[in-house]
Amino acid sequence: MCASQPETGERSPTLMRDRPSYRPARPLPFELREHCVIYFEEELYTQALTLLTNLLTAGTSTHFLPDSSTSTSQPQLVPAFVPPPHHVSLISTLILHPSLTTRAPNAERQSASNAAYRYLRTLLKLVGPVNADLSSAFQFTSSTARRRGRSSYNRRREGEDLDSPNGSEAAFDTIGGDLANEQSVWSAAEDIWHVVGWAFNCSIVHPGRWTRWKAWLELMCEVLEDDWAERERLISPSTTADNSPNEATSQPDETLLNSSLLSIYLSSPTNSRHGPNTSRIMRAIFADGTPKSLNEFREVWKNETRERKKADDSRRTAQKRKRADTTTSCGVNLEEDVWGDWYAEEDDEEAEDDPMQATQDDDESRDASSDRSHSSDSDGSSLMDKTDRAAPNGAEPLGGIESLLLRQRLISLLSLHAAHSLNSNHSDPLNNLYDHLASHLRSLPLPTFALFIAPTLLPHMIPAARSSLCQVLLQSLISADAPAPDPSGDDLKQDQLEQWYLPYASNLASPVANAKVSLLVETLLRLLGLHVGLDTSTQSLREAVEMGIRARHEKVTAGLSKGRGRAGRGRGRGMAASRGGRVSHGTGGNQEEEEAMRFLKASGERMRILVDISERKNNSAT
Repeated sequence: MCASQPETGERSPTLMRDRPSYRPARPLPFELREHCVIYFEEELYTQALTLLTNLLTAGTSTHFLPDSSTSTSQPQLVPAFVPPPHHVSLISTLILHPSLTTRAPNAERQSASNAAYRYLRTLLKLVGPVNADLSSAFQFTSSTARRRGRSSYNRRREGEDLDSPNGSEAAFDTIGGDLANEQSVWSAAEDIWHVVGWAFNCSIVHPGRWTRWKAWLELMCEVLEDDWAERERLISPSTTADNSPNEATSQPDETLLNSSLLSIYLSSPTNSRHGPNTSRIMRAIFADGTPKSLNEFREVWKNETRERKKADDSRRTAQKRKRADTTTSCGVNLEEDVWGDWYAEEDDEEAEDDPMQATQDDDESRDASSDRSHSSDSDGSSLMDKTDRAAPNGAEPLGGIESLLLRQRLISLLSLHAAHSLNSNHSDPLNNLYDHLASHLRSLPLPTFALFIAPTLLPHMIPAARSSLCQVLLQSLISADAPAPDPSGDDLKQDQLEQWYLPYASNLASPVANAKVSLLVETLLRLLGLHVGLDTSTQSLREAVEMGIRARHEKVTAGLSKGRGRAGRGRGRGMAASRGGRVSHGTGGNQEEEEAMRFLKASGERMRILVDISERKNNSAT
């Protein structure tokens, strides 16, 4: 059955962007490319990135040039100098590699990593993923398939005519050095899903590495989203100044979208020959730092999580202290090469320039605050305080709110790709994707489940995809008394919601299962209210909402009564057998039930409020 969805044409917030004005790309001249290659091979990364950044941003303030190819002299954006794809691949590796991040020997290498991150963000903003050819730069290859680059000196010795247009461009674009070849993230990792799984494992068990992987994943999500949106824009009907169709941009959907980065990643060799390995993709997105997950999605580089030895830091601190003492006693002495405090604060200034350090400090502050909250809870805090902490604590099993947000963005991209059915012979059906996704979501703790489902807390999922996901989840959770949904419909109507979902409890009597059902039907109700509108001219909607609240509460109450009765009989037999010995009773189950009851009650109240607001809005309109 094709899962139905609310009647809305809205797209994901990440893809709802105005038509971008990307600058055209212009290849680097031979001399400038030669300079960049030498800088990279000599590991002068900061100098290379400074040169490339200046070339990229040159002409940004000019904006437009006259178009000499047309008689109307329409303005055009100024082309921007863009390096070859292999150079961009190396720059993306500089953001992540431990030798420039967690094990950087000095502040200059850390500064190079930060400069690489800023350069790629600027490239994405000014030139865009299509013009910059990021689909070529960000492809995964095995280390044996990627030819080890030769140094520029060797290329000159062999007499290659690198400025010739007939065949030496590819030879020149390769760069010597480990980071550009076998140590590149595009060679060290199997594919994008290996990287995704390892990054999310780091969000839980290796927070030091997660700081860098998070920034890289955020950048990659933006690249995938912008790449897809730009290709959709290029294939959309366009007109020229005289309102005639623009033939140049009307390429077939299959050709242009199949060459997108997302399509390339889903058709990588590590996937099955019958299509994307949806199970592995879902395991990567829901990687949770367990031994099983760590065994499947291992570190990208050998000993990646090993940090710099504290002895090195102590030695640097001692050297700084000695330098400070020398500065105090000697001041500036040019003859003895004593420069006072000219360079004393250089490392600190470069450290402050780290765009990702502030995020790490914020994470540590939140962790410390969370620890204080947990410690204060031990002496008996109010239920309201526990309820307030439910949302942020719900993200902890999957690495925090930022990790959940990135997981949801990836799911949204997969939903977008599946909905378009790009590969007619290999693409997974839409239901297949949601079935795999639902199997992972069902097992999540209730607070984490609520964060994933709620349409306002983490909004990076297309409303239609969220609606389809909720309905697939309900098929396995809702009572058997609920009628089967009609598979012929494409859109979820209000009367269908009232008949199929709202009035029913879960097929289980546990508070957790019924709270999940309540959250799912609440999400469907809110999606309809936000994107379609609720009809409150009759009492059918309120009656269905009240019937469902009552049914779920009664089923949970009956189940708890039976459970307490069985527990009481078991305790009596146990106490008799122990001849008066002390019996300890765990409180974990009771705490989980109390938390689920709070979620169940709050969800019901929110649905009542939503119906009240819709009634007042409709009454005021009439």
